[in-house]
Formats: sequence, C-alpha cells, structure tokens
Amino acid sequence: MTETDSILTPLDGSKPLPKGRLADRVACGIALLSALLAFITATIFFLGFASNDTNPAGLASAFILSYGLGLFVIIPSLITAKIAQKAWLKKLRTRDGMLVLLLSVPWVVLSILILMNTPLPAYIGLSSLTLSSLICVWTLISLSLIMKNKRS
Repeated sequence: MTETDSILTPLDGSKPLPKGRLADRVACGIALLSALLAFITATIFFLGFASNDTNPAGLASAFILSYGLGLFVIIPSLITAKIAQKAWLKKLRTRDGMLVLLLSVPWVVLSILILMNTPLPAYIGLSSLTLSSLICVWTLISLSLIMKNKRS
C-alpha cells in the first residue's frame, strides 16, 4: 500500500470514498438551485394571480397553471440533481448522461425563446439559460471523459 492509498482509504474501511468529481457536486447544486428558482417563480406568478382574483375557482385555476408549469422545470431539475449525486458517488453512466441531455437541452432552447420572444423579465431567461447551459456543459464533458476512458 502506497502513501496515497492510505490517504484515499477510509480508516474504518466501512464506506468507500466517492468516485466522482467535484464538478458532479457542483452540477447537483446547480440542478437543485434551478428547481428552487422554478418553485419561487411559480409562487410569484401564483401570488400575482391571487392578488387580482379572490374567487376560489380562479385561485384553483391559477394554482394549477402556476405550479403545473413550474413542474416542467422542477421535475427535470430534481432528476438531474439525483443523477449528478449518483455520478458523485459512483461515476456517471452514459445512459444517465444522455437522459440529462434530453432533459436540459430543451431548456437551453426555451430560455433563448424567453429572451427573444416573450414579455417576461430578462433575468428569468438569463438565469434559465445560464443554469441549463451549465448542466449541458457538465454533461457533455462527463460524457466525453467516459468515451475517452473507454477508448484507452
């Protein structure tokens, strides 16, 4: 056993150290931040509807609209966070990386459309574009490292 092996091996030997990279943890944090921001945005939109409408049917409709649309961001973000956490603990699998790309690339396109074609504030489109682009970059780099390791 070399000196570096003793540094990397836990003393009690019960739990192996994570096999992923720090970038996997950062990607998990970015995905969780994305889910949190989507929830906050949905809440702001719901409160905007609620301030103008006191009818219970109107509030129910506003709730379903606001949080229903918010779930289109929250669910993919939470799935991405779970995959990034698994990548930190065990390493990213190619199938999981492809799923993350499938979930995040549409948000890059939608973010650009938000910036160009909607009256929504620019910070919504910019934050969405930044977060989804960072997740895509993490996934593409991770997949390229997987392919590089398979070749060698």
